[in-house]
Amino acid sequence: MATLYHPALFAVKDRPGGPRPPGTEKPVETAVIPLTGLIQSYIEVASEEAPVDPELKRYIDQTVDEVVARRFQELAKEAAKPRRMALVASKGSLDMAYPPLILATTAASLGWEVGIFFTFYGLDILHKDRIHKLKVGPVGNPAMPPPIRALPFLKVPNIVGALPGMTAMATLMMKSWIARAKLPTIPELMDFARECEVSLYA
Repeated sequence: MATLYHPALFAVKDRPGGPRPPGTEKPVETAVIPLTGLIQSYIEVASEEAPVDPELKRYIDQTVDEVVARRFQELAKEAAKPRRMALVASKGSLDMAYPPLILATTAASLGWEVGIFFTFYGLDILHKDRIHKLKVGPVGNPAMPPPIRALPFLKVPNIVGALPGMTAMATLMMKSWIARAKLPTIPELMDFARECEVSLYA
């Protein structure tokens, strides 16, 4: 016989005059209600595994297989589409020549179709002579690292960066940091971009 425990029967009722004094609370009462007839039959049937029509099961399996196969075809078509990237190189300084070339060579090595459009001062990157003479401007560059790493607070003021010879000094420092980090130079990145079939536009 199935039984039902009604939650309302577990409540402690206070007397009309207010809460009972401590130690005089009414003990919790419980009740067991027998379930018979239609309710008991429903609970017993629901607890058992209902039989499945073979035709319905075959239809569900076929529908699931078709949906999964269709989804795999869609994913295959999306993967077959070529991935493309377009970059613009408009700066001709040493530090700004690296971002487009690094992004282009990385994407090309992953199988993307990449193109770089060189314009304005970025044309110096394509020039066979100027590519070896790219410089770093120390003026107006707040992210410029300090010349002495042991003194990080000692940054070059803009008025000092405007003095003659500071651009050449900043360029020399940048090239030394690049060599210490074992990074490729700009001409080496350009050669690697050509090997990866990166399209260059000017």
